[in-house]
Amino acid sequence: MRSRTLVAVLAPLALAPFVLAAGLWWAHRPGETPWHDSAVADATGTVDRLETRFDVDHLYQAEEFVHAAGQEEAVQVLQVRGETHWQTGVTLVLRVTGHGTGVNDWGERVEGTEPVCFRLNLGPERDDRDDDIDCPAGDPLPVPRDPSLTGVDDPRQGRSIGRSTRSTAWAICLLPLLMS
Repeated sequence: MRSRTLVAVLAPLALAPFVLAAGLWWAHRPGETPWHDSAVADATGTVDRLETRFDVDHLYQAEEFVHAAGQEEAVQVLQVRGETHWQTGVTLVLRVTGHGTGVNDWGERVEGTEPVCFRLNLGPERDDRDDDIDCPAGDPLPVPRDPSLTGVDDPRQGRSIGRSTRSTAWAICLLPLLMS
């Protein structure tokens, strides 16, 4: 009987460090940041705003979707597949920086930013979107931003600068056609 009592006492004592280590790991396991849900909501709002700016007609091309997405400050285009909205459809993978707030384990209010990725499937039959997907590896595509008109006080100058910029862009696009 003495050996059974000894095993009954020593077995729990031998397992105690492992149980303690497992409990500490569970308590301090890495998880989502406290602001994750709020950052996803903010990024989703940015993508909603971006989708309303897309001119989704049957002639819209992938380059135009990429250009429109690249004009938003918090948006980076990671991948693009397809050619036109009406033939092949266009798939964009966007990384959007969302800003959020949350409460940490000690009850303190914390703020932070988090990258959130979205997959936009545009055409050919219907448009849909996958939210909060895993971000693919790699650098974002370089998308030039449109010139800014900040600092122009006179609205007439702003309109004329905007018109001349658009005219110059069209001339550059049409120049190879005129030369042939």
